[in-house]
Parts: sequence; structure tokens; C-alpha cells
Amino acid sequence: LVHLLRKNDMINHITAVIITLNEENNLPATLDSLTAFARVIVYDTGSSDSSVQVARRYPNVTVHLGYFDGFGSTKQRAVDLALTDWIFLLDADERPDAGLVSAIGDFDLSRTDTVGMVTRRNYFCGKLVRYSGWGNDVLARVFNRSFAALNTQIIHEAVEGGSERTQLNGYLEHFSVSDVGALLKKFDRYSKLKNLQMDKRQSAGYVAIKFVVRFIQTFVFRLGFLDGRYGFVIAFANASFVVWCYARCLEEKPIRFGAE
Repeated sequence: LVHLLRKNDMINHITAVIITLNEENNLPATLDSLTAFARVIVYDTGSSDSSVQVARRYPNVTVHLGYFDGFGSTKQRAVDLALTDWIFLLDADERPDAGLVSAIGDFDLSRTDTVGMVTRRNYFCGKLVRYSGWGNDVLARVFNRSFAALNTQIIHEAVEGGSERTQLNGYLEHFSVSDVGALLKKFDRYSKLKNLQMDKRQSAGYVAIKFVVRFIQTFVFRLGFLDGRYGFVIAFANASFVVWCYARCLEEKPIRFGAE
């Protein structure tokens, strides 16, 4: 992307914002994809790896050290640190392609109450997943913070506000799960957070039924079978997450934010 835009043509009216926790493996590729942005904020929530050092190697990146208290609140806190009102929000395992970078650079700033929607392409163990509920993934990611903001959801946060939404060209490439180990780590972290929002009175029978329903929903109704063996694994993983969260409820240990 460095060769696509001259230095004096860098995108300086929109700040790219990322929160991180132990993302040293993802950050180099992600930050490389953002070299066209004059301003990038990395808000680190307590990494024990080299995430902070990696981010500081990039001249267009400003690193802030903070804490985690749920995805919605933490991302909004990072957004508040930007020097521009216009924000491009992404995760450390997401990378905009050249088409999306160009579309963001051309975004009409006079439409301050408009939210830019991006199409995300999700990868599982390196393979592009087209179905299984992962296809047609359109998210609000470009917005003016004076008219839109993150909600306060602990997980499954979203940008809310703005009177109009417009689709941007290009893709946001999402490398969510690189291997099975990464999937298990994600289960562990997200189940802890989901436990804060769950009904703790769920019975084992209810969870068993929900496991089956979730598998069928992903593999059959969301066409996971068209993704082949990857679709089967994703369907099973989605269903297993229900059981994982139930196990966390049984554990009944309080979550202490700041260590997440």
C-alpha cells in the first residue's frame, strides 16, 4: 500500500483505531496494511508479548497503554483518544485490502452523520469461509464519533448511531482463527466474558438442546455443509461454545477486568 499513495497523499482525516492484547503475530501484517493512514492508534490492554514494541516500530502509530473492561467500553475509550472525529475501527487480526483503503480515503467527510459499512471476509485456519454464518459479513466500521459510538456490550459490541449507512468498496480480511490452539484460547476468553451476560439458571438439558440447535443452525440453515470439513468444524465449534459458557457458569468465579 505504500506504493499506492504518495507520502503527501496519506489519509490524514480518518484515524485507524485498534485495541490489542498479545497480538504480536497479527500486528505486523495489520499495521502494514495501514501504512496509507497518517494516524493509527493502538490501545494495548496489558500485553505480555511484544505487541507494544511491534506497534512502536511504525512511524504513523501512536501507542496508548490502558485496560480492558469489555470490548464496547474499551474500544470507545480508544476511539476517544483519536485526534480526528472520523474513525476507522478494526481489530488486530483484520486487514483492509487496497480497495477498502481507497474507499476510506475517498469517504465524503461532509456526510458527518453517515456510517461506512465494510464487507468482512473471514478465514478459518487460512481458508476463506463463504458460508457457516461467516459469509456476507457487513459491519459498521467508519464513522464520525460526534454522531456514532460503540455500545457498551462486553462482547459482540457494535457501532450505533448515525442517520445513514453507506456500503464501501473493498474488503476487510479477517484472520480470526489461525489454528485450533487459537480457537481454544478464544473460547476461553470469550466464555469468561459471556458468563457476565448469561442467565446462570440454565439447566444441563437446556444446554444440550441448544448445542444441537446451534450445530444444525450453522451446518444446515447457514449452509455450513458447503464449506465442507471446515464448515463442520465451525458448526461444532459454535455449538461447543454454548457448553463452554455453561461450564463457566458452574465455575462461578468472578471476572476481574484488567487481566483480560
